[in-house]
Amino acid sequence: MYYNDLAVFAVVARTLSFVEASRRLGIPASRVSRRVAELEDRLGVKLFERTTRRVRLTEEGATLFDRCDAPLEMLDGAVRAGRDGALDSQGGIRATAPPLAARRTIGPLLLEFMAAHPGISIELITTNTNLDFVRDGVDVAFRLGPLDESELVARPLWQVDYCLCVGVVMHERYALTDCLSRARFEELPTISIGQPWRLREVSRYEPKNVRHVLDDLELAQTAVAAGQGASFLPLDMLTPDMAVLDVEDLTPVSRGMYVVYPSSRLLPHRVRRLVDHVVSASKVSSGSRRDARLRRTPKNSG
Repeated sequence: MYYNDLAVFAVVARTLSFVEASRRLGIPASRVSRRVAELEDRLGVKLFERTTRRVRLTEEGATLFDRCDAPLEMLDGAVRAGRDGALDSQGGIRATAPPLAARRTIGPLLLEFMAAHPGISIELITTNTNLDFVRDGVDVAFRLGPLDESELVARPLWQVDYCLCVGVVMHERYALTDCLSRARFEELPTISIGQPWRLREVSRYEPKNVRHVLDDLELAQTAVAAGQGASFLPLDMLTPDMAVLDVEDLTPVSRGMYVVYPSSRLLPHRVRRLVDHVVSASKVSSGSRRDARLRRTPKNSG
């Protein structure tokens, strides 16, 4: 029982969350708290400082974690090996991805993985918001760069090219030229996509004359094509009734798509398998997307 309590303590120390430890261990949070309290009583020291908003290790807790984490990890590896890989082929993965990527790129890769690993269940949350790994119980995330969290492990998948674009009908209505001045562009009505535009000259550009805010990219695409305003969209979303705008001092930059997870240490094998699958598949699909971009000739008028 003493060693079981140490194992529970290590999971709480690793996640700094009793709720997340409960989820990972598959036992009620009340039992996790009780196990840690019993260990503290045995050792005669306080291992965690707990408030309603955060959990952190005390100095004694940090010392204990440093001493027991590696041995517990070795024991966990031995148990996994002794069970002949049974844990590798079952369990669940909670993932998150932007809605458009979930439909067009990430989703198909997940379906391939699900077909190849029927014992592993996938829960996919689609949102443009970066969920918290601990608070929201996320195992792996698909995110567009640049990434701010330096403590996360991020493996690149592919590049997403962006452009400033407008509907052909609006291009003709405003008599736009092949190359616009920045001042002229900022007079145009625009459609915000609910996130900063990433441009070479201004890393987080905010459009000046916003008519609509549409954080669903496919809806924004439809609005642009209908002449509702100019916008900043992935280049591969261009349709024949849309045109690319060349604007002085406003140059769109590519954004990387990454698969992100908190740490490679003790990463469940099922999650590692998913990560390896999408990284491997992305190398093939990136080449196809690159060829498609070379063949693409966006329609401009004027």
